[in-house]
Amino acid sequence: MAAAAFLTPYRAAGYVTDSTPVAVHRQGGETFAVTSVGRSFQIYNCANLRLRFVGPQLPGRIRALQVHGDRTFAAIGGDIHVVQRAEVIGVLRGHARPVRHLVWLGELLVSVCAGRLLNGWLVLGKGAELDVPALTLQLPADLSPSAVLHPATYLNKLLVGCSSGALELWNVRSARRVYRFEGWGSAVSALAQSTAVDVVAIGLESGKVHVHNIREDALLFSFSMDGGAIRALAFRTDGVPILASASDRGHVALWQLDARRLASQVEFAHEAQVCTAHFLAGEPVLLTSGADNALKMWLFDQPSGGARLLRSRSGHASAPTRVRFYSDGITAASAGAAGASDLLSAGSDRSFRRTSLWLQQQDSELTQGHVIAQARKRGRNTRPSHLK
Repeated sequence: MAAAAFLTPYRAAGYVTDSTPVAVHRQGGETFAVTSVGRSFQIYNCANLRLRFVGPQLPGRIRALQVHGDRTFAAIGGDIHVVQRAEVIGVLRGHARPVRHLVWLGELLVSVCAGRLLNGWLVLGKGAELDVPALTLQLPADLSPSAVLHPATYLNKLLVGCSSGALELWNVRSARRVYRFEGWGSAVSALAQSTAVDVVAIGLESGKVHVHNIREDALLFSFSMDGGAIRALAFRTDGVPILASASDRGHVALWQLDARRLASQVEFAHEAQVCTAHFLAGEPVLLTSGADNALKMWLFDQPSGGARLLRSRSGHASAPTRVRFYSDGITAASAGAAGASDLLSAGSDRSFRRTSLWLQQQDSELTQGHVIAQARKRGRNTRPSHLK
């Protein structure tokens, strides 16, 4: 019997997340983070960042994720695969171009593709009728969506940010544009809902962050972040007026909204673009993911109001160049045949890592943390070489 007949992939060791934004959801009093790892996804419990589940192998690279209960929705090309636990129960086929955004609008899952087609899907029932969208809206040719948000309490409405710099509010049920904002002369790269109704944060490619009242079309205040385009935004939800902004150079800035100033900044929180920023509900904890294959949680318990790294899961930020089996008492030459459970690897990201084939929480970096700590003590530049 051919190997392909009885061998199927399970997971890629050392792979934590890629550049697809993480989907965060609560279920049964717990918070979970769903990360994309190429053609599959992984689910982590945010209480300890332990890997709880590995999804099935899908036919292509995942470009967008959303979750509801035990269902995961993964956009691959123009299709959206509906996975219930480990089983693909349906495929939503309604886009001719690649799907870029997935967002919840009440009970509707809204998908927006590169061809500016917006589809709304009723996917939460028990039936198998998943192939026909409940609504369809073709956005105009001058509107190229780069960020999408459902503003809280705005029934049937989506806020659509564009690569041209425009920002528009659409009623997807009536298929009409409700309002067009003037814009800020730079592509909209991130949107986030604040804890206050009508107030959203708007991140731009220029590095600007605007806090805006969309009902009054009134700019409340603005910030300017050094370190490239804004890739993610998040408001604290535990009563402390803090806005986090993350850049494509790996920085995370914390803005004090009452004082309208920079409270603190975590430089190179990631060694590449930050793809996700999400404050856990009612907690002083920020979850971030980066294109450096890292998922991190930051705790705000410093007297200065700053954050410290609480826990993380990470792998090589770039492809490893040397990989060897390792097990205590087993030589490298015979480790694979003897059933070694660990890998030793080194890569061009300047790190040397030990990776468990069975328990991801046992993975560890053997060099880089020590090198960075020593460099900081000596006042050296700790910026990763590939970001200089």
